[in-house]
Amino acid sequence: MLPEILQIGSKIKAKRAERGWSTYDLAEKAFQRRERAADVTRWENGTLIPSLKNLVHLCRAFNCQLSDLLFVTSNSKE
Repeated sequence: MLPEILQIGSKIKAKRAERGWSTYDLAEKAFQRRERAADVTRWENGTLIPSLKNLVHLCRAFNCQLSDLLFVTSNSKE
């Protein structure tokens, strides 16, 4: 099992895939800038950790709680 901080990327990717969004779609919805798609890819791959400010933007786009991205639950499949 990955350390919790490294699971943020897989959670972002899973939530994006659930909605059928590309990285460009998520970047546009969260940041109103498709150019941020490269950051989304880095977060999903675990090569970059999103800042708290970016996590808040992602949560707004996903309509989820910050804890949904940050914490691992015992019944989490992600």
